[in-house]
Amino acid sequence: MSSCSAANTDNCVEIISNKFECFIVPDALKVEMTAVVALKSGCYKGHMMQTYAKSILTTHKNELPETSKLCEIALCIPVSTASCERLFSKQNWLKNKFRNRLSEESLKTLLKLLEGPKSDYFPFYMTRKHWYMLRRNDDMPYYSLNEQ
Repeated sequence: MSSCSAANTDNCVEIISNKFECFIVPDALKVEMTAVVALKSGCYKGHMMQTYAKSILTTHKNELPETSKLCEIALCIPVSTASCERLFSKQNWLKNKFRNRLSEESLKTLLKLLEGPKSDYFPFYMTRKHWYMLRRNDDMPYYSLNEQ
């Protein structure tokens, strides 16, 4: 979108419409493009694409609904494969020659544990309380709720 000028707006709309025709209305996008080009060359000049897309979504969503849809799509598209590469490295670290019989389900669970939130943010007390409430009908609970 940022390389579209007022002169080639129709060409840009055609290219975008071919890619995302199931999400947008091309005629409405064509009307919005003059405002989009003006914003990008005006008050958002020099902004990076991510900042520009977030600004469109937060400030101009009602006036530019079709462009907002495109911004939502653009913000979801990963610009690098670094996160995938990290995950593959962790997978290779987990499933090595000593753990060659590790099942797919176990591997998936271990990867979720490695990629999940840090333990500083996990509510261990609430989890223990929940588990205790599930086990409270047993004859002998394993611990008391008052333990910390």
